[in-house]
Amino acid sequence: MRAVSVLMRWIGGGMFAAGVCLSAVVFPAVVFPGGASAQSSDASSEADRLFAESAEHYRAGRFEEAARLLEKAHALTGAPVLLFNLAKAREGSGDLAGAIAAYEQYLREAENIPDRGAIEKRIETLREQVREWQELRAKAEAERLRAEQAAKQRPTRSASPFPWLVAGIGGAGLIVGGVLGALAKGKEADAIDEPIHADAAALAGEAEDFALGANICFGIGGGVLLAGATWGIVDVVLVVRDNDAEQGAPAVSLRLGPLQAGLTVTID
Repeated sequence: MRAVSVLMRWIGGGMFAAGVCLSAVVFPAVVFPGGASAQSSDASSEADRLFAESAEHYRAGRFEEAARLLEKAHALTGAPVLLFNLAKAREGSGDLAGAIAAYEQYLREAENIPDRGAIEKRIETLREQVREWQELRAKAEAERLRAEQAAKQRPTRSASPFPWLVAGIGGAGLIVGGVLGALAKGKEADAIDEPIHADAAALAGEAEDFALGANICFGIGGGVLLAGATWGIVDVVLVVRDNDAEQGAPAVSLRLGPLQAGLTVTID
């Protein structure tokens, strides 16, 4: 067996490095079928190389890579001290469950650990951190589900029918104006055909009255129709925006001008 006191040096300044008896740590001999001592030496040399490389990654903050190399080194030699280093690397990478497993395996396999109690306390601390993280994740997931459920249950607003009733009244005014216009044309034609001047004058007056009524109906009816239709379109746009804003639906906006009107649909 070959002493490897260098193994713990890259943990220097770490929580437990100082308490581990480095001089007592050795690579156990790997037993192969007869004549395989060269293979054992090769495994130890490869483990040394992997450890040295993992130390460089650890010092550079590349904890996942350091852990990967330490796993390979441990697979080659089975040296328990590598498990301690592996636990530290996994802690650095955020793999707390993996760190706990490595610490526990280290305590099972290593002998004469002066700071066993400190390592066991560290394991309990990590377990508590894992529990707290799991609780936070569970709370966040529950909150997300509650928000989704609330969004599904949120009542949707429907468009009001009143704008279209107003537009309908305006349309009715246009119809009345059309009827009055037709009557005015008829009276005008009768006045032209009437041979008696007094009767023709009376018919012409009636035609003018009907024409005036038609113009009034056209003006008021058209204005009311335009106002109701504009109100209705705006109401629909607002309903769509309010109901679908939180669902990533297309944004709808209305453009109105003196000579044009239009809808704009924006898809994110």
